Amino acid sequence: MSFIKFLKVKLSAIYAELLLFLLLSKVKIKTMRDKCLSFFRKISSKEIKTKRNMVDIYKNHQNYKIATVYQAASGLGIISEPVFFLALDTTAEELSKVILEGLRQSRSISESEEEEIRNNGNKKLLKALKEPSFKSLYKNSTSCNIVVENKEVRITPWKYLGGNKGMAPDSAREITMEFSETKYIEMAQLVMDMLN
Repeated sequence: MSFIKFLKVKLSAIYAELLLFLLLSKVKIKTMRDKCLSFFRKISSKEIKTKRNMVDIYKNHQNYKIATVYQAASGLGIISEPVFFLALDTTAEELSKVILEGLRQSRSISESEEEEIRNNGNKKLLKALKEPSFKSLYKNSTSCNIVVENKEVRITPWKYLGGNKGMAPDSAREITMEFSETKYIEMAQLVMDMLN
């Protein structure tokens, strides 16, 4: 991993934790959040040249939930609609088709679209996910993130940190593989195994 990529990943994680803290705190944080977003856009905008397609997958005791993730102007992924549901007894082939549809829907979004999702999207997204809160989603699910970039797919499991702390990547279990038509079902099977 290049130093720039390493730095970008570390800054993304720090920023995500800070933003999550601000969003979950009781303090009025709009101005502080906006300053954080502005700062992160400045330091990352020169590095974000490649297109990334992303989905988040949650598995609970009832089903799989596959949420589309958009690449924001800040460089971070923002979960939004469309959301797809599959039964737990689904096959790897069926899951691969839904993952691919979510990846096709994923795209880069402008700053104004990012703000729209951040300001109005949480309640709408929770309703689409059929969840009362993100805390409930994180606590009652196993999950992973799939990122496709430069013909490579990275599958990163997430772990719940407890309380209102949100989630963090479990980088030790991350899987990287070639993203090709012949590997779609294999990718979905890896996701299913990871979430068991």
